[in-house]
Amino acid sequence: MPRVPFAAVLALLAVPMLGCPPGPSDDDDDSAADDDDLVADDDDSAVSCDGDFFSVQIGDCTHIGGSLFLYGDAALTHVDELSALTTIGGALQLYGNGALESIEGLSGLTSVAGGSNIYANPVLCQSLAVALIDACPDCGIVAYANDDGC
Repeated sequence: MPRVPFAAVLALLAVPMLGCPPGPSDDDDDSAADDDDLVADDDDSAVSCDGDFFSVQIGDCTHIGGSLFLYGDAALTHVDELSALTTIGGALQLYGNGALESIEGLSGLTSVAGGSNIYANPVLCQSLAVALIDACPDCGIVAYANDDGC
């Protein structure tokens, strides 16, 4: 059997595992035996997704087990696709998005476990970020260096 170089194995292990298949899950009983990356309750309204995410395309996820990173996207103007999201088990990092005007899609957030920042989004009104912070006191969000002139 050919030997696989150790460096190749390490490279494979370093690839982040992202997951959250779009659409509802077949888990309707919430039993521990059905534990997988996507877990839905009896009415399929709550969908938990494990891993870290780097896109607003997260399907029907209402809970992300990891973190959500949205940064450096010159075309991102809003995050409406995140409107079902209520909790993030890690951090929320939203920065350096040159065209971001609206974060209304995050208005359903009730909890973010990790350190969270909304900053350096030059056309995002700072008042919108402050409104999100006020609406979600358990999210631990800090906002700065957004557009103060709105």
